[in-house]
Amino acid sequence: MDENKFTESISEWYDRIIQAGYYENNTKIADTLSNILEHRRKILEIGIGTGLIAEQLIAKGYDVSGFDFTKAMLDIARKRLGKNAKLYQQNILELDLPETYEAAFSQGGLWYATREKDGRFFWKVQ
Repeated sequence: MDENKFTESISEWYDRIIQAGYYENNTKIADTLSNILEHRRKILEIGIGTGLIAEQLIAKGYDVSGFDFTKAMLDIARKRLGKNAKLYQQNILELDLPETYEAAFSQGGLWYATREKDGRFFWKVQ
């Protein structure tokens, strides 16, 4: 896999900026997602980054997996989440994950995908 420009130092800087409140509060994002996801508990975070939102969702009882293109971001996420999440270094364009999920979301423009009980699959944007 080609490595992108998010080196260790940039990933650490990114994590500090996000924690400092550069974006919306991660707890608020997790609360919003919890309302949207309803009964869906097994979820995938697209571009999990350093795991800040995943950390909040895990605390709410979600089974979280996530992938990111950048090893340095995932290294921070692994330290933060320990064995509480399954993390994969993958490119979304070549995605090959070992499981299926009830929903997927990305913090970059709060959207998610889900499959209904009748088998229909759709995307929602909030």
